[in-house]
Amino acid sequence: MFYLALLVILAIIDASLLANQEPKSDVTLFVINSTAVRTFPAAFLTVGGTVAICLLVAYLIRRFLSRRLAYAALLACLTFSAYVALQVFVYFTYSQREETLGMEFVAGATLLGVIMMIVFGKEAYGVTRNRSSKPSPQHL
Repeated sequence: MFYLALLVILAIIDASLLANQEPKSDVTLFVINSTAVRTFPAAFLTVGGTVAICLLVAYLIRRFLSRRLAYAALLACLTFSAYVALQVFVYFTYSQREETLGMEFVAGATLLGVIMMIVFGKEAYGVTRNRSSKPSPQHL
């Protein structure tokens, strides 16, 4: 329960960071356009939807793959999430786009990748701690 409450709090913080900025130029974060996160409800739906999809993917991986394959797939998702967070941070910080976007928008965009890392890292850790091949409802 603490884990889900933490994810909701992080999603609210992330949405507020993304929504409180008025970018001077239109920017696309992978598939998310900056016009889609101009208001708090739209940003919260975007961030919450991303977190929900990550939770669903992690659950399906743990549910339908063997323990070794689930661990490998979750580590691959964790690596991809780390790549997303690092790529967004480097892209916006070192390419002089920070002036047009603001540091809060860059922090919010990076935090989304970090939240994804938390989801996949926690699930990968759960695979190593759980002896059975199928997850129990308590682990999600």
